[in-house]
Amino acid sequence: MRPTTRTAAAALTAPVRSPACCAVSRLGEPVINADQTVLILWDAETRTEHFVRKASFRGGGADFGFLVPTPALPELSESDSGVFQALADITRPVAALR
Repeated sequence: MRPTTRTAAAALTAPVRSPACCAVSRLGEPVINADQTVLILWDAETRTEHFVRKASFRGGGADFGFLVPTPALPELSESDSGVFQALADITRPVAALR
């Protein structure tokens, strides 16, 4: 294999860097992910990962999409946002004077 062929082959098989997830909006109406909290739970018995996201977005667009790459077709459902308050409660630091 000549050097140029090896280089071309490596370029075709090299992983491509891309954002993990992103907001998509209409041209000229940018939308950004302003804040997010994520809870990831692994169920070893069913070998299922539960990915629960609470996010807020800012921008001038009236509508937008949010792309999240997944390794397989996900099963989507709504969750109760109270889970994040419960998470905050059980992980809140405890201050103690010594």
